[in-house]
Amino acid sequence: MPPCSSTTRTLDDIVNLVPDYKFRDKKDGSLNIDLNPGGVLTPTLESIGLPCLKCVAKSQDPCYADRLELASWLKMQGYRDMAITAFFRDCKWQNFNVGKTMTILASIKPRFPKCSYLRERYSNCNGCSFKR
Repeated sequence: MPPCSSTTRTLDDIVNLVPDYKFRDKKDGSLNIDLNPGGVLTPTLESIGLPCLKCVAKSQDPCYADRLELASWLKMQGYRDMAITAFFRDCKWQNFNVGKTMTILASIKPRFPKCSYLRERYSNCNGCSFKR
């Protein structure tokens, strides 16, 4: 046991001194708390930029390949795995699992989307900057 405390600060005071982190209860029960850096930029629907990938994000439960296209594009834009996971969670997809998503994101490499695949699935190229 350490000697008597030399500070009058409470645990709440110390937590308030670290504004970049927030404690949140996790809903999936995998961990008791989730430590989210406040300085990490989370993608938004507008930041995706490409109309086909916006359709992926807006859909209720995109398939694995669609999520892969979106994740690889977000990595190409410089977003970190934690930010992409937070974005996917905010999309409120039916079949979303935080642990599985983090594991898969660790193996995904940044790349441009496969336009031929997305055009076939969503056929929404209006306003696309690639126009392939």
